[in-house]
Amino acid sequence: MTEGAVERPPEFLRREAPQEQGDAVLVELLLETHRVTGIMDQTGAQRRLVDLLNIAGGPVLTVRDATVESLADPNEQPRRCPGLPVRRQSVLLALPVTAAAPSGGGLEAVEKRPAAATILLPGIELTGQIHLPPGADPGSVPLLGRRDFLPVTDAVVTQSAFTIVRWEQPLVVVNLDRAVLYVPGLAKS
Repeated sequence: MTEGAVERPPEFLRREAPQEQGDAVLVELLLETHRVTGIMDQTGAQRRLVDLLNIAGGPVLTVRDATVESLADPNEQPRRCPGLPVRRQSVLLALPVTAAAPSGGGLEAVEKRPAAATILLPGIELTGQIHLPPGADPGSVPLLGRRDFLPVTDAVVTQSAFTIVRWEQPLVVVNLDRAVLYVPGLAKS
């Protein structure tokens, strides 16, 4: 990789479908040694990926029509499974397969302001914008030790566990239970 280059991993499995299909969301889950892509079902009102992950009951997420790829061995053939249980704790990052933003607004919208942040996870460095309530001090926000998922926008993801790969992503959902370091930065104007 050229110094300073930002690119999406070429082996990334994209599906030519919209992010949301009725009661399903197409996702990519990055684990320490594997990448899982597939469909997560949702019930009730349409939700953002971060909300879907945070309301998931129990320690296991179910991914339908899943593909499992090794990050450690690029020569290993992907495995396909009709249904795959994934330990919630094993997820480092979750990404919507398409960059389409969910429809916003409504009564659930809460005013927030972006704040630059870097979050380190095992084998991954993520820099982008977290969204805080107005007046919140990014340096005193208790992100570490939480057991929920947090959206990060305008993200630059650097994966360094097996090879160094860096790419930009409009939205990444971070498993805060796996975060090992949080470095606040200055808010964007």
